[in-house]
Amino acid sequence: MESVPLSLWIIFCLFLLATLASAVYCIVRGRSLNLSYLTVVITLALPVISLLFAAQRPRDMTEWGYFWSQLVGGNILAVLILASLLYLGAWWLRLFEGEKYVVAWYRELRNRMGKKDETAKERRSRQGKTRDGT
Repeated sequence: MESVPLSLWIIFCLFLLATLASAVYCIVRGRSLNLSYLTVVITLALPVISLLFAAQRPRDMTEWGYFWSQLVGGNILAVLILASLLYLGAWWLRLFEGEKYVVAWYRELRNRMGKKDETAKERRSRQGKTRDGT
């Protein structure tokens, strides 16, 4: 039986855990409660639905090949999985779009990294001058 690489499964599980953590954080903070609860339900239901869907897969097909063939065929579980993944993607876009502090944090981090690069360049140029004796 063919399968997708383990690294892809790890990334998928980390994505689900991060999504669950962000939804719980929003619930605790009182932000978008209805959407946060829906995100928790989808995040917990998605692995179960995916497992039920994958159990139907023939041995000679990969998960992706089976998923796309069933999606084109209109399998309700495949459509539900795709809709869930699209919703979770929209959750992350909405989460980052509405959070101004995330954008500010990113800009500050980028500026700090730029300053470190400039400082390193200055250090290199100073070290080069001292080595040459100038």
